[in-house]
Amino acid sequence: MENEINNNLVVLETEKERAALRLKDQIRSIRDALDNLESKISNNQDLYDSDGLHGNGVYIDVYLSKVVSYTREIERLKALVQ
Repeated sequence: MENEINNNLVVLETEKERAALRLKDQIRSIRDALDNLESKISNNQDLYDSDGLHGNGVYIDVYLSKVVSYTREIERLKALVQ
């Protein structure tokens, strides 16, 4: 049983890392979009609907939830092994 828990830990830790990387990518993408939008406003350039975030915030919530869930499950499994 301990072997199975350790295998699950490895998988969960890998998935957590992937979710965290995707979360960082989404944050970076939104930051870039906001910087671009702010620059256009500051330079009095024309604005378009495509200059918005278009739901990117949803992805942040999804990946954040995954990181939180994986973290909790990892902690729970580590407690079983100790």
